Order: sequence, then structure tokens, then C-alpha cells
Amino acid sequence: ACGFILLRGDRTLLLRHAEGHWAPPKGRVEPGETEIEAAHRELAEETGLTGGRIIDGFHHETSYLKRRDGEEIPKRVLFFLAESPSGDVQLSDEHTAFDWLEWDAALARTTHDTTREALAAAREFLQQQP
Repeated sequence: ACGFILLRGDRTLLLRHAEGHWAPPKGRVEPGETEIEAAHRELAEETGLTGGRIIDGFHHETSYLKRRDGEEIPKRVLFFLAESPSGDVQLSDEHTAFDWLEWDAALARTTHDTTREALAAAREFLQQQP
């Protein structure tokens, strides 16, 4: 899967999935897509947002096991970093809420450790930029 840690000013976007967990927009890579194309498509499908400006030099990969139909399936997620031109989110039916949060609040709200790790890496990357 691929997605964006999406920024708007000093805030980042988290979505609440129907299952209840909070995470940045992300989803599966479809056949024939590049990872960045998948991230853009998933962002548009899940939030209605397009035209995000990619922040070069950042990507963060996480991996975990996801339980589906009683089996544990390995999952890999590659996050990119981008700035959103708009905060006007139009949620897909996969999600029940969204929030633009400052870093500390986003880290506290994020459900999974691997997502928290990705957010922390993005924050650290941004702090090191001139």
C-alpha cells in the first residue's frame, strides 16, 4: 500500500476508518501503477483532495501483519510527504471522520505504532529542512 502524510500549514490529516482506527490516507497499489500514482489516487478517492505538492526526499516504509479471514497477512505501506492546497475533505464511505491535527495531537490520535513511527519520521525530516 502507499499513501501520503499530508500537511496543511502546521497540521497533518488523519482519517478515521470504519473499523475505528486513525491513519493518513493510504491504500493498495493497483496493477500498472507506480507507488506515487497509487498514493495520489488513494488520496483523491479517500478525501477528494488533488494537486498535493510532494515534498522531495521523504519516504517511509512500515510493515505489519493484518488479520483477514482468520489469517495474518503481511502488509507493507510506503508513505510519502505532501502539502495540501486545500483543507476541504470529502470523505469516502471507507471513513467516518477526519481531522487536521498538530503533530503532537496527530501522534496521540494515531492508533497503530507503525503509523506513529511514520508520522514521527516525517516530523523529524521536516525539522531537519533549512
